[in-house]
Amino acid sequence: MQTDSGAPVPLNALAQSKLQYGLKQKTTCNRGDGNLCQTEGRCVCLDFRERRVCASRGIEPSGRPEETAKGVSMSAADFSRSRDNTRMFDDPDFDFSTMGDQEDSTTGDKLQLRLLLLEDKERSDLMWQQVAAFQEKVTMCLDSFKPETLHIHVRALASVPNQNPIMAASIHSLARLRMIVQQQLRRASMRSDGSIYFAGQQQASVIARCTQYFVWFFEFMDYMNELHTNFKERIFLPLFKFFHDVTFLGSQGRTSTSGSTFSKMSQFSVDSGDTDETDMFGEEGTSVETARRRAHSRTALMLLSKEFADIKTLYDTSEVDNVAQRLSFLKDQIDFMLEEEDEIDPDLYSADSGKLVQHLDMDEGTENLVRLPVDLLVKFRKAVWLSRRWLELYDKRSKDLNDKLHKVLTLEANLTRRLNYLDDNIGNHEKELEKRTEELHRLMQREERSESLSLTLYDVDNHSKVLKQQLETLRKQRDALTAKVVEVTQRGRAHEYRKLKVEFEKNKLQRFLLERKLATLGFQRQVADQDKKLELHMRPSLIRHTNHVQDTCERLEQTLHEEKRERDNIRSALVPIQEDRRSLSHKLSSRRSTNTSSRSSGRLRAGEAKYVRTLHFARPARPGGFALPQATTTPGWISPPQW
Repeated sequence: MQTDSGAPVPLNALAQSKLQYGLKQKTTCNRGDGNLCQTEGRCVCLDFRERRVCASRGIEPSGRPEETAKGVSMSAADFSRSRDNTRMFDDPDFDFSTMGDQEDSTTGDKLQLRLLLLEDKERSDLMWQQVAAFQEKVTMCLDSFKPETLHIHVRALASVPNQNPIMAASIHSLARLRMIVQQQLRRASMRSDGSIYFAGQQQASVIARCTQYFVWFFEFMDYMNELHTNFKERIFLPLFKFFHDVTFLGSQGRTSTSGSTFSKMSQFSVDSGDTDETDMFGEEGTSVETARRRAHSRTALMLLSKEFADIKTLYDTSEVDNVAQRLSFLKDQIDFMLEEEDEIDPDLYSADSGKLVQHLDMDEGTENLVRLPVDLLVKFRKAVWLSRRWLELYDKRSKDLNDKLHKVLTLEANLTRRLNYLDDNIGNHEKELEKRTEELHRLMQREERSESLSLTLYDVDNHSKVLKQQLETLRKQRDALTAKVVEVTQRGRAHEYRKLKVEFEKNKLQRFLLERKLATLGFQRQVADQDKKLELHMRPSLIRHTNHVQDTCERLEQTLHEEKRERDNIRSALVPIQEDRRSLSHKLSSRRSTNTSSRSSGRLRAGEAKYVRTLHFARPARPGGFALPQATTTPGWISPPQW
């Protein structure tokens, strides 16, 4: 700035503090001091918000003086291109206002309050307006910011003499760039037309222009930070609070509102009354079981969605969950990129931003710096697309309570019908399985009969062998007794004869018994041998029939397992459906009772009028002498566009 004597003065402290504090604070012009905006009646503010305020007060912005490129390291072509690309930098009407400035500084809390009071249709329309406003700002930034211009000025700033060569050679982060620009601002002076210059320095024109550009650049980064803050408060948080059902996902923090995505759909009824400490401890004890029950119900609903299309329409939130997860991840990336100025992580950059700067010839560190604002704008554009996709999925769902109730009732009836059918099938299949199991048991025993007969034959043969040995012993005893009887008879010993006769008869009886046993064992062996031959002949057919019966039993068991699992899934799925049906019925009945009471409250019954209020209307005269009241505006809720 120059005084009346023409001597330059140092750049005001305001311009220096703008970069010193990272342009994070709102600054106001020091108007009326006779030095800043009163010089020749023209605005010389560096901050473009201040220029707009000056313009609103009738102070015309000063133009930029013509500068030459003699003796500077920036080429003439680069200098010309930088002036063309930074034309919006010279434009004092460049809009750095965010979405919050368009609606009388309405904060995010007021917006959420409005969303809470609005119906579903108006809530969706308001969110579409917020997304459109955010998209307009992002498009303006994409059209205005040129990475080529930033690259040119970074390269020019690095070539400025009389500065630390190590710092100048490594301008790879916002913090380093801010530090270098601060050093230049401490040596700067300001002309009366608002431009800055560096007296007594080489390449003063380049230094002045670079410094002026980077003042704007940090203001632009501050603007993107404010734009992201507005996005979080006015789009991101309302989407998660009013357009996303998190209770159904197992979270405990859902805000139940009358205008949530599914209203009472797909959420379980929870009493909202005050609870004491005992209830709180009880809730902690049952939270695991409740979460398990909700997860099981969600799984059951998703398994049944292939068969029942209404389940997908009413309860499937997989697409919204995917969009919400991607948007949340994108928001976290932008938060980190805006907060971390000392170091830039290139892994956070998207591939789309690389395509926008790939034509620039620069080293890796400079590319990371130049690519930062470009990648932020690309991520903003992607956030717009995800927000629009979220709202499109939300608008596809029916918001009519009667329609929702009709779908829930139809779905409940279909599931109940299917459940009864499964109960009948399970009973019939269990009886058939029991019958087939008994048959299989008999067939398994029949298969083992040949082995049993083989054991029987083995036992019979062993027993017969023992009996034959005993019979042979008795026969030898008989022969001995016969010889003794002959000898005793020849000698005439009657006493010994009678004794030998008794032993002989005993031997005869024993031999008879053994012979009978051997005959019986022989018959048993014959029968067992014939049965074994028959079983061996029938065994292949028996095995095939047994396998068929076994396969039938396994198939019945599998069918019963699937039917019981489907029955359990339907029973679990019916729990939230029945709760939703009761909730919707209660809402509709409450709405009907409210409408009925509001209509009945306006009626005047005989004997109930205590006074009559006279309404004064302007009554224009009519040809017949009568006058009709003019139309009046009924006081009530302000429509959403008027908020």
